[in-house]
Amino acid sequence: MSWLSLNWTKSDKPEARRQMVENAVADGSDQAAKVLLAALGDRDAGVKLTAIEGLGKIKCKEAVPQLGSLLKDTDAETRKAVVSALGKIADPACKAFLADALGDAHLEVRRIAARSLDLLRWVPATPQQRARWRVAKGDYAAAVADKEAALEPLLMELADDQCRNRRGVVLAIAKLQDARAGNALTGVLADPNPLVRAAAADALGDLGHEGAFEPLMGLLSDGEAQTRVAAVRALGKLKNPAAIEKLVHLLQDKSQEVKKAAIVALGQIGEPSSVRHLLPLMKDPALEVRQSAIEALMRIGAPESIETLIEALVDASKGIRQAALEALEKINPGWESAEAALRAMAVLQTAMSSRDYWIRYAAADILNRIIHRQPPEAIPAEITALLANHNAAVAALLESLEDRDSEIRQAAAEALGRMADSRTIGPLTSRLNDEDPWVRRSVRRALETLGSGSETLAPRGHPSTGAPMKSPSQPKLPLKLS
Repeated sequence: MSWLSLNWTKSDKPEARRQMVENAVADGSDQAAKVLLAALGDRDAGVKLTAIEGLGKIKCKEAVPQLGSLLKDTDAETRKAVVSALGKIADPACKAFLADALGDAHLEVRRIAARSLDLLRWVPATPQQRARWRVAKGDYAAAVADKEAALEPLLMELADDQCRNRRGVVLAIAKLQDARAGNALTGVLADPNPLVRAAAADALGDLGHEGAFEPLMGLLSDGEAQTRVAAVRALGKLKNPAAIEKLVHLLQDKSQEVKKAAIVALGQIGEPSSVRHLLPLMKDPALEVRQSAIEALMRIGAPESIETLIEALVDASKGIRQAALEALEKINPGWESAEAALRAMAVLQTAMSSRDYWIRYAAADILNRIIHRQPPEAIPAEITALLANHNAAVAALLESLEDRDSEIRQAAAEALGRMADSRTIGPLTSRLNDEDPWVRRSVRRALETLGSGSETLAPRGHPSTGAPMKSPSQPKLPLKLS
């Protein structure tokens, strides 16, 4: 062991001093540990790191205080080596130093400290310690449970360029709903990863962070559709009218998702000036676009949308008919008596010639409602005649439903099912106990048709809107709908 007697620290060659440290590690004796402890103050970083690693390998418990003091070293590599060595020494005295290292500025130091603490079966004493420990392990979702204690470690994680799951950090911060995170999240809008940019935009929208308005506006021209969608959603939540012009431009975006998001955002902002841009979308071939447009118009509540919404009551889609009726009732519960209803009658009249009987009789139902709310002189004669023929046909079939001849009753029930007029439910229901089994079967089928059918064309309920059916105790035709 003659090498231990050498005054090796006076050597001008770092390689020689490092070799002495490596020899001490290989020896592992108490005297060797003194050499390693002395080497912690070496002027050469390589020698010092070798000594730190060596103390960990030989599990030198006496080194814990000195190693702990090195956690204040400005060199991140030194601090990483220290937390790794403390983890290997695995002495209870290491826990306090490792717990402090969870707040280190360097991500890898925090990661190693957390792993070492796990090996030591360390239990956090405070919510702050628990949050730091969870974040250091990358368990961001669990850290959210620590609420505001998690914000500081999550923001530290977000600020570290070495973080590989920045989107996960952003999502965790978003769940905290802490306004203090606004500025940090705004900076993330420039992240190279589109998923991270999108997550940050959504989080800022949820926070209502006004300071992010301009950066979010810049994201509207982002090359990734998912990022544009998130930016649009956020701007809709901020409700700043200054965004309207660019949002209107996005109604022509090549991405359907961006287009729908822009419609929703315009509805959220709620400016009547947006209505003229939304109304043409009611003719869009995409059902989801029409649905979004109706919802936006309902939010804005502008009377100028009534005519277009009435026309949507004869849309081929049950969902669109339902949404249009809901919007009309909210914008103007007395929409049938509005002047716009008269202007919509031409479209409804055309719909009565549709090949689809659901659309045909939906139009008849809506026209009946309008006629009974408008002055008689305002209704075109051809529409009055058209409805009269429809109502007369239904009335005649209802009379046939009471005929002595079971075959006539059966044929009448089948025809009423095809006509899809909700006012016939009561008379049909009264025939469910008909003496003839074939009539009963036809009645059941008619009632099923009135209450179900094709997912897009045959509504489960009212033929024009899909709303719940009226009770079976309705009077026979002719009826005045009010």
